[in-house]
Amino acid sequence: MVIVGKHPEGITLNPMEYLLDNDGNPLEFASQDAAQTFLKAKGFTDDDLECLVFEKTPHYLKVGNYIPATDETEAIIEREFHGQGYIFKDEEAYDADLNTVCYVPELTDTAYTHQSFLDLMDGQESLARDLFDRVDWQHPEALLEEDYVNCEYADCPNCGRMFACYEKTECLWCHAPHTSVA
Repeated sequence: MVIVGKHPEGITLNPMEYLLDNDGNPLEFASQDAAQTFLKAKGFTDDDLECLVFEKTPHYLKVGNYIPATDETEAIIEREFHGQGYIFKDEEAYDADLNTVCYVPELTDTAYTHQSFLDLMDGQESLARDLFDRVDWQHPEALLEEDYVNCEYADCPNCGRMFACYEKTECLWCHAPHTSVA
């Protein structure tokens, strides 16, 4: 996604002003080309476009809603359908904080945080992110168990570290020989 802005008077010390939608939020476009096509249809010239800044924005998946418990209330989980089930999933929460709830699977109120995924994946961020990205209805532990059965992950018998082992012949950490059998 791309948003469009400019520095007032062309002075880069001035804070950026953005093209806004009817609700006052930055207007998002699928690409810079889409933004330029839109602006040209509104009368902008090529010279006008040269003065604009086209910024890529993160586009986070958010399915459902989660309101944490307070001293007076229990947590509120609003699930929506995604992938294979009704879940709560929030990529921005995963990226923002280790301890904010970012996933609740279907049929349970078990809440998972970024730290939960790290704990499951031997503290390895790339593996934790992969697991988070792939859960779409089940508990992360269930998906991880499937991955072990399918020889996607293994624990090295030499150093004990978890690693993605599909089509690998050695541990990525200590280089001990490993044979994946699916």
